[in-house]
Amino acid sequence: MRIYRLLPFAAALLVAAPIQASPASIIGSAAVAPASDKSSLIDSYFRALQHGDYKEGLALSEKIDFGASSAAKAEGLTFRATALLGLKRKSEAQKLFAEADRLSPTNPFISRMQFLVSMATDNPDIARVALDRMIARFPDVVRELDMETMRWILREDREAKTKEADDRLIALARLGYAAETTQGDYLAYTALKALLKRGEIAEAQDLLQFVNDPDVLESLMIEKRYSPLWPKIEAIVGPHFVNVRDATVKRAEKRLDRNPADSEALSQLAFSLAAAERYDEVIALQAKLPKTSEAISKIDEHTGWVFDSVAASLFERGRTDEADQVYASLNENPALPDAWLVNMKINRLHLLVSEGKFEKALSLLDVTEKAPGSPYAEQLVRRMKYCILRNVGKADEAAKILPEVIEHAKDSYDSTIQALICAGQLDQAEKLALTALSDDEFQSSFVGEMQPVPLRAERHSIWSDGWDQLRKRPALIKEFERLGRPMPEQFLFGPDGTAS
Repeated sequence: MRIYRLLPFAAALLVAAPIQASPASIIGSAAVAPASDKSSLIDSYFRALQHGDYKEGLALSEKIDFGASSAAKAEGLTFRATALLGLKRKSEAQKLFAEADRLSPTNPFISRMQFLVSMATDNPDIARVALDRMIARFPDVVRELDMETMRWILREDREAKTKEADDRLIALARLGYAAETTQGDYLAYTALKALLKRGEIAEAQDLLQFVNDPDVLESLMIEKRYSPLWPKIEAIVGPHFVNVRDATVKRAEKRLDRNPADSEALSQLAFSLAAAERYDEVIALQAKLPKTSEAISKIDEHTGWVFDSVAASLFERGRTDEADQVYASLNENPALPDAWLVNMKINRLHLLVSEGKFEKALSLLDVTEKAPGSPYAEQLVRRMKYCILRNVGKADEAAKILPEVIEHAKDSYDSTIQALICAGQLDQAEKLALTALSDDEFQSSFVGEMQPVPLRAERHSIWSDGWDQLRKRPALIKEFERLGRPMPEQFLFGPDGTAS
């Protein structure tokens, strides 16, 4: 089974349910009142926003004496605009935000508040205006925004698929946004793709400085659309990726050393170790995880991804039962939110199905189906449901849901092909793969799956055995030769020139 280690970031955009942001989690934790205004009224204003009481917030904003200077007036307008947007008085709020910016164009507080309240109130159009302004004027403020905040607008832009959305992504990458994380690697990779589509090769080359993740670099090395970058990438990675294999690990270790209590830093270390195939070291991180159900009930999503990384690494070492126990301790905790736990529930099912433990997977199917998710996530679950039913002697039930699986093929071509592989319908799987090659994202996974020598060690499963057969089909070989290349032997990941 190939572990797609970009999942932690990709899942934020594809798998997890849409963010149900609360004012408390966004404004209360991230917004900071101007240092010059420390009155009790301002404190009460922010408390009102934390509780979603925008009506009280508006009333309080009108009682505060901000002063007569342009900068002070701008702050007052920002406070009022924020409350008005929360009250769904969008047009009034937009006018006040614009006027505040005109009065005090060098104050980042205005744009930051506008962006955060737009996120809390689901107004992506207003958020984009504020973010673009911060990128242009206050890049340091943008770099301080965490990915939990930023991924909302990235998801919205992903759906929009506009030139402006690509411009914003490219601008964030050029700032080195999230450059110390695997999430930043993937963001830069996505921006790089957009630049190459425009034919802006030199600009794409410049973004390579922000790409360190081995998985990302492997994709760049095997797809022909990135061939203009191959000489530079080859120089970056070195023979067998020796230059970058441990670079992300060192980066993550330094970050965690600076703040040992940072759960995001720990999750980044786990991702980086897994990307370097240092699975025993990922497993060792289990010592840093909470053990009791009560303690696990209090973790955040970053810690959840550490559990996931440990479980996946145990699976890679053939310790499947232990891997499932790790997932169970996490996924069966009733206090944790399905908004992000859905990722780990899907990954647990995938592990069990890959190992052929269909009865155990069947027992978990219902709770996984009920977890909220995106269309992409729902197709992942349909694929596994179909495969599970076929393998527990319920072929008739499986046959009834196959039309639904096919109907939603565009939500995840990979999962749909895997469902057909599970059914032994390789002709149909081949036909769908040929059709799906018009999809940009499927092209990337197709070139990876068609590699004659696996890029990484693979454990045999339903999926890998099916692709072994598909790789021999002339029509698919022809498309692979058009779109990609085998990884040159000197760059295969293993130290001896073969897949490790």
